[in-house]
Amino acid sequence: DDLKAADKSSILVFENDDKTTVFMTLLQQIFMNFVEQEEKKIRRYLIDNLSKIDTDNRRLKHMHQWLLEKSMTLAANYKIEDMQKLIHFTYVAICEAVGPVKADQYLAQAVKETESSAHNHHFKLHDLL
Repeated sequence: DDLKAADKSSILVFENDDKTTVFMTLLQQIFMNFVEQEEKKIRRYLIDNLSKIDTDNRRLKHMHQWLLEKSMTLAANYKIEDMQKLIHFTYVAICEAVGPVKADQYLAQAVKETESSAHNHHFKLHDLL
């Protein structure tokens, strides 16, 4: 019994920082605008462009897994510049999918939907844009 208790107490729970949490919320809000097939194309575009983000391989693998599996949380935190690049790539992908006018509408709506989360996490959402 002591061994089982020791095993349970040694399990680490990863917690995202505020900026990464807000980033995840923003992207999830953007993805909600798309049917599954369009969302899949956007996620594929992001995965294909991950190599353009200047971060370590471990973080790239976590981001790849997050995008591929549609996970709710990332298993790493990221620099603001890395998240800004991914938001940029997301915007490019949605422009290609639905055109720039709709892309602007979807981004604006996602920002609006994410503002309360950003406020609760004491993070300036527009720092990601």
